[in-house]
Amino acid sequence: MKTVGLAGLIGAIAIASACGGSVKPSSAAGDDGGGGGVDAGGAGDDAASAGDDAALDAPVATGPISAPSETWTWVPFSDSSCMNNTPTGIGVNMTTRSDKLAIFLMGGGACWDAITVSAGVCVNMAGYGSANAASDFSKYGSAGMFKRDDPDNPFKDYSYVYVPYCTGDVHAGDNPSATDGVQSHLGYRNVAAFLKRIVPTWPHPSQVALTGSSAGGMGVLMNLPQVADAFGPTVPMVALDDAAIIMSPTYLKPGLQTATDGSWKYSQHFPADCPSLQIGALHEVYACLAQKYPGIRLGLYGTQGDSTMRSFFGYGYNPPGQMPAADYQAGLTDVSANVIAPFSEMHNYWAPGTSHTFLGQTPLGKTVVNNVKITDWIRGLLDGTAAFTDVAP
Repeated sequence: MKTVGLAGLIGAIAIASACGGSVKPSSAAGDDGGGGGVDAGGAGDDAASAGDDAALDAPVATGPISAPSETWTWVPFSDSSCMNNTPTGIGVNMTTRSDKLAIFLMGGGACWDAITVSAGVCVNMAGYGSANAASDFSKYGSAGMFKRDDPDNPFKDYSYVYVPYCTGDVHAGDNPSATDGVQSHLGYRNVAAFLKRIVPTWPHPSQVALTGSSAGGMGVLMNLPQVADAFGPTVPMVALDDAAIIMSPTYLKPGLQTATDGSWKYSQHFPADCPSLQIGALHEVYACLAQKYPGIRLGLYGTQGDSTMRSFFGYGYNPPGQMPAADYQAGLTDVSANVIAPFSEMHNYWAPGTSHTFLGQTPLGKTVVNNVKITDWIRGLLDGTAAFTDVAP
């Protein structure tokens, strides 16, 4: 993993996970949902191996995705958009080992004003297509939550959906007319477009695990309602937020919340039946999710001195600067003791140190806190066992 820091601003993670296997273009399912081969001869935008240059007004492919087993396959979506208004897509890695699905939201910083945009602290500002996907999957190899030959990896038998990050808005924005130096922030719309084909591809999974690191972890919290609603109440679901903890306004300053919403317009998708969830009170997202989806377990991971998130949260301080480590640790303690404590399906795993994210580390289970290996904690999250509890140094 590569992290780029900038004092007073969020550091950008170039990629927050490691992926294994080769990359191939998927075949088109076509409007009738029929399957196809694995060559580039299908119809619709799935047929293009170079999805980078597809026009935004190209035909929209529909129906289930067809792809070879346990091979990373790039699936372009003409109805998606990076911050420069070029289309993007998703990576899929299917398996027959189980009928479980893990959806991963990639991390990579955030930008919401002229300073953050010009500083380049969010990744893939020039877009993200098949060439980017091939490079990422090849460069990072089989690792982390995608390492199928790691017997300790709780996700090794899941099918994977990899959602890249090129919108700068923690996968939560819905602003087609950004004024901060980019053309748009449409991360939330992208997820909605992807779900229109993800759900038909896995219509009846025995479990959906929505995961994400850094900006993707924030995206987990912002997109869980639309993912849960898309699959429906009969599909068991869990969520894992890797290293993007929403704290109370004492720590996640209201000024930062207002600034990001002004650029991304993400508050328009706050559930109407969660009136306490507002800009300035983003920590109410936990109560909202617990109220609306009481059967969904949510795990939160973070380190007590996470230098990347302290840079992000420091933007709300006056003057801007890196959030003091003591404040960040106090914020995590407050989340555990007060914010999520009332909700039995939500638990945290706080680790010592200043590192950022863990889903891409190999082996995935190398972190141990108070004799609790993180992979055992994840298994507790996935299975609903007693191992899923609050863990802290």
